[in-house]
Amino acid sequence: MKTIVSLLNEFKKIGLTRFDGVTRCVYDENWLAAQKKYIQIASDYGLYTFVDDIGNVYATTEKN
Repeated sequence: MKTIVSLLNEFKKIGLTRFDGVTRCVYDENWLAAQKKYIQIASDYGLYTFVDDIGNVYATTEKN
């Protein structure tokens, strides 16, 4: 099982800028990549995921 710090560092890589910041504008390729990463991690931990009509990602222990 990964630590929360290692998981956050994985997310930091998505949209990393040359000044060590992070840019993920809504609906851009980095934002979508972060969503996919979150879905992957949640699934790895046995959670069920779904995305609503505007792109919010949810993870839950119960399948809807």
